[in-house]
Amino acid sequence: MRRRRFLRTLALGALFAFPVLEALAVGPQAVLIRNKQTGEYLAAQGAYDSVQWNNQPVRSIPSPGWRHPSIVWYIDYQPGHHAPSRFWIWNHAAGRVLDAHPGNWMATTHPRVGHASASQTWSFDNGRLKSGLGQCLDAYYINGRWSSTIGIWHCHNANNQQWEIIR
Repeated sequence: MRRRRFLRTLALGALFAFPVLEALAVGPQAVLIRNKQTGEYLAAQGAYDSVQWNNQPVRSIPSPGWRHPSIVWYIDYQPGHHAPSRFWIWNHAAGRVLDAHPGNWMATTHPRVGHASASQTWSFDNGRLKSGLGQCLDAYYINGRWSSTIGIWHCHNANNQQWEIIR
């Protein structure tokens, strides 16, 4: 009798408690970010122990292995904002946030500034990752081929600006 009650409680917990716990989870969510045009993953450059106040490039790479630290990103919602409003995207391996560098139209990583900088805040917009500056994350087409270079560009509806978030 006890075993049957335990199994029933466990089954009900699986049906009801786990989705609630996931919805109530506090803190950043680990994700992979894949471009729909190239099939490659967003990857941070640099190392956590080399954090300096300079920008490091972001590239797209074929998967180097499931959950390799360079391709694992965390979505961290800004205080006072709720999904799908504004959030930071940061990479633990690089110890930096995704940054839309307005000076050279490149996507980079940079140490997070204390306030909600427009270049470091993002939102989802119809499959696109849109920076607080108004440009979208873009896989560049250079010299007749898809490049590993990731930048920011005026938002449009092509697949090179479509990003898949994989949990």
